[in-house]
Amino acid sequence: MNILYIPSWFISRKKPSNGIYFYEQAKAISKFVDNIFIVYPAEIELKTLKLNHEKNIHFYPFPKLHYKRTFFFYNFLNHYTKRIIQKFGKIDLIHAQSFLWAGVESAKIVKKYD
Repeated sequence: MNILYIPSWFISRKKPSNGIYFYEQAKAISKFVDNIFIVYPAEIELKTLKLNHEKNIHFYPFPKLHYKRTFFFYNFLNHYTKRIIQKFGKIDLIHAQSFLWAGVESAKIVKKYD
């Protein structure tokens, strides 16, 4: 089973506890699935937090932009979803954490790739 996991925010170098719940939850879920792909908005920093893939957890950060947030969130999410499907095959489940922005944009992705 492949899960696309989309939080509206995630851990960063500046704010390591911001979104730690999402990270810990994804690690727990990963024990029961083939792959979990975390596509998340990353804080724009000079020195970013580099998350390496862990066994079956794959990280896909994109710059967190406040200008036209919905437009950019959807475009990055769509780009990574396309790459994930090409490389790993069908996504079985999309798990969005919080209605704005992950939930809204995930609904669009479901319509496009379902």
